[in-house]
Amino acid sequence: MAKLSCARCLRTSTVRNRWCWCLPLCGEAHVHGANVGLQTRACDFQPYGWWKLMHHTCPIMYDLLIYPKLYIVTCTYHHMTCTVREREHSFELKVDKLVINISVGESGDRLTRATKVLEQLTGQTPVTSKARYTLRGFGIRRNEKIACHVTVRGAKAEEILERGLKVKEYELQKRNFSETGNFGFGITEHIDMGIKYDPGIGIFGMDFYVCMTRPGARVARRKQRVARVGASHRVRRDETAAWFKQRFDGIILQ
Repeated sequence: MAKLSCARCLRTSTVRNRWCWCLPLCGEAHVHGANVGLQTRACDFQPYGWWKLMHHTCPIMYDLLIYPKLYIVTCTYHHMTCTVREREHSFELKVDKLVINISVGESGDRLTRATKVLEQLTGQTPVTSKARYTLRGFGIRRNEKIACHVTVRGAKAEEILERGLKVKEYELQKRNFSETGNFGFGITEHIDMGIKYDPGIGIFGMDFYVCMTRPGARVARRKQRVARVGASHRVRRDETAAWFKQRFDGIILQ
């Protein structure tokens, strides 16, 4: 943590993690040779403490949030300089789970073959999904098994995810990212992921859905002493998009 003194208001604050109420007091800031304009003015903030800024995203603080580096931040208005350490481990994004789904639309032999594809890809036993409603136009009956899916976690999830993104050439649409910080995409042929073609199985497409999380999110799911995840600790769309660009050198299309 670093001490930051404002020559204008003579207040001193500590830069914690990414938020500080002293830094946005200036109209312009200087980070590693690049001028970054702030979204707020000095009159927009009162000395309530660094935690009051969690709802006001500043471009400088956003960069500190995403990229784990050591920054030298200099205020060009007050000529102040402070060092901000890299982000804490508890704030890093990671893949919670990867869900791969193949929706066949019918039960029987075709669903069995789709199950074998997921088993070859992940090495796990897939779970079948049932239809919730009867759709006569599609020939689907209620409670009929029409799809299969598998949930992968850990290093295997990241390895399969990278193989799927390689098929997409590491390009995703902006609409692929949800407001809760998760994202998904689909591929049309499973053999593009390196699985050998089997005439007895055929070719299936599949959907990938990635759930992102941060350390500490378990407090909202555990059975005892359940607590809420704070607003500043929840995963947001722009954070996941920045993680995708940095982790896979990906491209997000509009």
